[in-house]
Amino acid sequence: MSDETSRARVRGFYNDDAEREWNRLTRSWLEYQITRQMIGRVLVEPSRILDIGGGPGAYALDLAADGHSVDLIDLSSANIAFAKAKAHERGVTLHGAEVGDATCLRGYETQTYDLVLCLGPLYHLLDRDSRDQAVREAVRVLKPGGVGFFAYLSRYAPLYYQLKTDRETIADMEATINTVLETGVHRAVAGDDAFFTDSYYADPAMIGSDMSGFGMEEICVFGAEGGLAQSELALHSLGDEAKAACQRLALRLATTTAGLCGSEHVVYVGRKTR
Repeated sequence: MSDETSRARVRGFYNDDAEREWNRLTRSWLEYQITRQMIGRVLVEPSRILDIGGGPGAYALDLAADGHSVDLIDLSSANIAFAKAKAHERGVTLHGAEVGDATCLRGYETQTYDLVLCLGPLYHLLDRDSRDQAVREAVRVLKPGGVGFFAYLSRYAPLYYQLKTDRETIADMEATINTVLETGVHRAVAGDDAFFTDSYYADPAMIGSDMSGFGMEEICVFGAEGGLAQSELALHSLGDEAKAACQRLALRLATTTAGLCGSEHVVYVGRKTR
């Protein structure tokens, strides 16, 4: 399968239902809240931010509402249209919102941004060369001293997701889960993306070394669910006090072995050194 065929499949998956990803981050509350807190730790005021592959704009809109200058790009035109509509609805101004490709940031100048978010593209680039090119482009547009967030799907994410959402059908998903565990790659069957579209899954233990060589100094690697991926949906229904305690514990565990290996999403945070 060509890279363009895979990319078209990914684009079609997100164009089909932009609201699905918006709602996913509401359900995946630990992923969103922990990532936002990690972003808050490195933000300078005010920041220029580029959200690459930012989907329907959940992070971009919140950061813009906080007073930052945010540019959003995404492969999906439906996601960009959704983000613009949400921005209008909320009275939030995005500096820019355009369809774009993480591997070629045409029109985005070198050393322009204080913070770059790449919280989606590396999920869907199946070959190493394409992932490396996306990282190089993100680092290129960062100012020296700027910070980049690069999210990966964990090799264990399909298992955790199935246990979290539909334990009863895990036998039906066993072959898919085993393929990802063995190869790190899922290719959607034509006409059937019920599990997910084409996607790449990284070994959490290797993410730090995979990011070496791009002119970045590692700040941390964290599990966005803080090791509580399998419990995330159940914890969502807790009372405010219990839910807040779970979030604090997940944040504490996020950079530990348990936090990394027990999360669906693993994020490398690095500072540009040159």
